[in-house]
Amino acid sequence: MEPNIVFLDLGQKNSKAIPRGKMLINFTNGGKYIRLNREITDIIKEGKYIYLRVGFSPVSTDAYFVFGKKQEPDSMALDIEGKTIYIRSRYIMDKLVEKLSLKTEPKTQHLDMSKNLSNSSEYLTYRISK
Repeated sequence: MEPNIVFLDLGQKNSKAIPRGKMLINFTNGGKYIRLNREITDIIKEGKYIYLRVGFSPVSTDAYFVFGKKQEPDSMALDIEGKTIYIRSRYIMDKLVEKLSLKTEPKTQHLDMSKNLSNSSEYLTYRISK
């Protein structure tokens, strides 16, 4: 006869994992940064999309992150060597707060990230919204 056992659900995601279709924005004193979810990180790394451009819609509160394989005059290089991609740019953070009307409380929040909107193999384009 087997004992009555309740097993842990080991299939649950790590509570620190960023959900699919989201990105994390952090405003803590330890640092201001954006962290991409694992799915997007893997796509960027595999395709070697190492440059980022950020744009904003003039008619909505949406932002756009465009990852490319080639450097553009208004792009920044990403560090894709780590397990997760972090975007550490005070300028980008300040613009996201302004354009998306974000509050800096709570200190850590998730923003919605669309599926890839680009129809090119040279770019990945994601719409970012609250």
